[in-house]
Amino acid sequence: MKNTMMKKIFVGLFSLLMGVGSAFAQTNMSSEMYDLAKMKEGLRNRRVSSYDRTGNNRDHLKPIKPGETAVLADIKGAGVINHIWITMSPGPRQLSRNDIILRMYWDGSDEPSVVSPIGPFFGQGWNEQYNYASFALSSGPNGGTGLCSYFAMPFAKGARIEIENQT
Repeated sequence: MKNTMMKKIFVGLFSLLMGVGSAFAQTNMSSEMYDLAKMKEGLRNRRVSSYDRTGNNRDHLKPIKPGETAVLADIKGAGVINHIWITMSPGPRQLSRNDIILRMYWDGSDEPSVVSPIGPFFGQGWNEQYNYASFALSSGPNGGTGLCSYFAMPFAKGARIEIENQT
């Protein structure tokens, strides 16, 4: 029997980085994933973030109630998402990462190109939370609370990223 208590999720420290930072501009790196994200002439870096613009420490989206969907990013125009950093609370003992669904839409499509429970998308399967690092994904520093993706995700007309609370 499912717990009838309403479970809200908080998404904090949400950040999407588009483009490539200047620290990489002078290196001669090459790989299939990196080449997708290389900064092209005449383009600029952009960032989408949930930071508290008032200067307080309320760096999160409003609570997402059961059955609700929240838009994390709605980007117009062409770009490349090359970094997603997200934290969530409560932890997996109170809120299954398999009940929080991540969807990504590219170029105005009505159908998502990515649909995944948030834990497995960031490499934390079995509703567990732990530190690890790989080329494209990592979690840390404190018990795997900060989830990062470094997949290069290019788009021509726009991108929209949503999460749904299916608890």
